[in-house]
Amino acid sequence: MKGQLRGIWDADNRIHAIWGFFFVVPGRRSHEQSLRLLGRAVRELREQRGLSVEALAAAASLHATYVTGLEQGRKNPSYHQLLRLAEGLGVQPIALLLRIEELDTHDPDDPSV
Repeated sequence: MKGQLRGIWDADNRIHAIWGFFFVVPGRRSHEQSLRLLGRAVRELREQRGLSVEALAAAASLHATYVTGLEQGRKNPSYHQLLRLAEGLGVQPIALLLRIEELDTHDPDDPSV
């Protein structure tokens, strides 16, 4: 309904999503783990679409070395950069964040994530 606050809460009443935007829940994973998961999600989506790093970088108006660093979990993208990445991948921005959650749920103890 228009004007109503809607969200998804966990058992500790920490909000996970509001109006379709997901937030990292404090204490759930480290900042480094989140960046590695994001990088893995970007790499998987890029490879599924048959894109090279250079092709994704061009489509997202980013530098190829930045995309490589992102995929390796060494870069912390801004909101604007996430939007550009999603556009370059041909997905909604929420798809990137949902993929992070899927990766974390399937193997949360994997240090290589």
